[in-house]
Amino acid sequence: MAKNRGRDDDRDNDRPKRQAPVRRDGAYLMMLFITLVAIATGAVLMYLDNEEYGKTAAPKEAPPAARKLGDPLPPDPIAPPPAPAPAPAP
Repeated sequence: MAKNRGRDDDRDNDRPKRQAPVRRDGAYLMMLFITLVAIATGAVLMYLDNEEYGKTAAPKEAPPAARKLGDPLPPDPIAPPPAPAPAPAP
């Protein structure tokens, strides 16, 4: 076995060596790092916002009244009344 191993090493020396592949993940690692910083910054800002506004209670508002389906809409107090329909043609 030792003889064969030495002979294979000689063959390998005659063959041209392949170039090592170039690592092209630098940009993806940078984007991953930027995303991590953005998520951490967003979490910190959300925490600070909650600390500032979380101490006050939400304003109390009455929910809007629900209508039954099929009931006509109540008249709008702001909108002008509709114009009368034109007379039919003879």
